[in-house]
Amino acid sequence: MEFQELFKRLLAPRTVPAPQTSVQQRPRYEEATGYYTVRGEDFDKAFSEWHQTKALPQEQASALTTQACVANLDSRSGYVREFCLRVLAVHDWADALKPVVQRLNDYVPVNRELALQLTLKWLAELPVATVVEALPELAAIAEQSRANHAAVHAAVEGRLDAEDGRNALVAGLMHNHAKVRRECWKRCFQKFAWTGPERIEAAMRCGDPAIARSVEQDVYALPDDALITWFEKIHQVRAMPLRRAFLVALRRKGLVDASRVIACAIWDDSFSIRWLGRHWSKDAPEQLLQQYLDTLDGQCTARRKRYAFEGLALLKLPGGLQVCKNALLDQNPVIRKAALQAICAMDAESQSLHVANALQDADLSVVRMAFRQVVGLGLPLPLDAIEAVANLRRDDLPFFVLMLEYAANMSLWPALHLASFTTLAAPSLKPQLQPCVGYFLDGLALSEVYVAPTKQQWQAICTWLPIDTLAPNSSLRYVMEIYAKRINVA
Repeated sequence: MEFQELFKRLLAPRTVPAPQTSVQQRPRYEEATGYYTVRGEDFDKAFSEWHQTKALPQEQASALTTQACVANLDSRSGYVREFCLRVLAVHDWADALKPVVQRLNDYVPVNRELALQLTLKWLAELPVATVVEALPELAAIAEQSRANHAAVHAAVEGRLDAEDGRNALVAGLMHNHAKVRRECWKRCFQKFAWTGPERIEAAMRCGDPAIARSVEQDVYALPDDALITWFEKIHQVRAMPLRRAFLVALRRKGLVDASRVIACAIWDDSFSIRWLGRHWSKDAPEQLLQQYLDTLDGQCTARRKRYAFEGLALLKLPGGLQVCKNALLDQNPVIRKAALQAICAMDAESQSLHVANALQDADLSVVRMAFRQVVGLGLPLPLDAIEAVANLRRDDLPFFVLMLEYAANMSLWPALHLASFTTLAAPSLKPQLQPCVGYFLDGLALSEVYVAPTKQQWQAICTWLPIDTLAPNSSLRYVMEIYAKRINVA
């Protein structure tokens, strides 16, 4: 292009096409970007009228719903928040207490005052159980700089000091939400002169681990006869820290025979207590081994047998190896899973063989455990076993999804090699399997590729995923092209 022609084009005025206007305009509440978006067409109309007239008729406020007002209480517009608070004051909706409490720290003074008036009104009128449910939000305003927490705190304490308030606090210890339980526990400490045994009883009924840990010192201070009584009913205690505290106190004081305490600890449902029991018996591992073997030979529950296999895996004594091998043929898949995990920990030389056999198990949960051992122990892929299982489970979609799930936790080349076995799935499964394969490929960690693939891996990967079929700008194609050049040069 000549310079003169280029110069003329640069000096020529630019013509901008007129914007295409659509007849159907999107309402303001559907705008996807604005900071001051209002949710709901009815709410948008009512807010616009109030914003112009500053009047809120009763019938107009009654037409709005609680959900619309609560949803707009987090709007970026202070006017929208003010409108919501005024509508809530007209309706007197008690279920909006928590969102209104959050507006006590609003940076608009009018909104703070409206929220304070509404909160104080509701705290005086609502059932005390509703106030107890909002205790975490009410307690949080003490850390907020703009909130008038003194007035709110006085109103809350006034409701809780009454008899019904105290009863609601005790009932709140059994609430479904942990924050509510713990706020009730703090106030119970302030309002009740409970003794140590009474605090332990309350913590036991509650079952909250954090509350149970707070009374451990009370457990250690119990008299000897009380500790022995609790040992007889320790399985009724739901909170693990309380059970642990009772066992530790009994062990320290020697009130019960050590073998009974250890036997109670090693079969507890908490791993930390089972570990504690094994730690107490570290000087007599043969006795502990015998307890595990007796449990596996007897008619015990599957849960207790799982705990026995767990102990065998940690002891790693030769006496339990044959028992684990026999348990791999048990009819219960739970037992087979636990035995596989234990034998892989005890027999490091034959891990791959045991995993390969477990991959051919009829139960998918055992196959899952086998894949978990491959990933967790960093074992080489048992290719022959996986291929045999994939051919047997050609119509089993969960198996191939499981295979991709564990392939995503491997390094690049073993992951792609394992994923290539999805080609063995039945043609009817491949449309359902395709999204899972795409999700797997999107999540590959391509930034940590430090090792070249083996020839077997490279051949299987290229057969399943030819480089030409990958997107031109994809990171996976970039990595595979680099290693293709290296392999060809080699």
